[in-house]
Amino acid sequence: MHRRHLAAALLVACPMTGPAWPSAASVALHCPADAGPQVAQLCEDLTEALRRAGYQPAGGDAGLRIALAAHSPRPDTLIARLTVEDRQGRREGELAELSVMDRPSIPRARIRAFAGFLLQQAGIAAPDR
Repeated sequence: MHRRHLAAALLVACPMTGPAWPSAASVALHCPADAGPQVAQLCEDLTEALRRAGYQPAGGDAGLRIALAAHSPRPDTLIARLTVEDRQGRREGELAELSVMDRPSIPRARIRAFAGFLLQQAGIAAPDR
């Protein structure tokens, strides 16, 4: 019992050292400009998913920086990848494709789900509080 209290006291007493990072709950999302309506919708849905996960939009000094590389060669196809930079470093997600065969364009609900898939694949979870 005394060991447990001693360990907790030592943890509290030790100052954290290292680089000064912004809050982990801040995020900067960079989307391609003028990439078409499907990519613009994907960017909006990524922003909303990040907000729901507890992230707040910030500038370039955010604790989490995400770059969306995406294009839509046809209205029924969307190809995207996220590059993430945070305290653990920089990592590039795999290229993912969303396409539909039964409609002339991708429904909004599917783009919204694709945004969630991209974030999950990139290992982005709710920020530590």
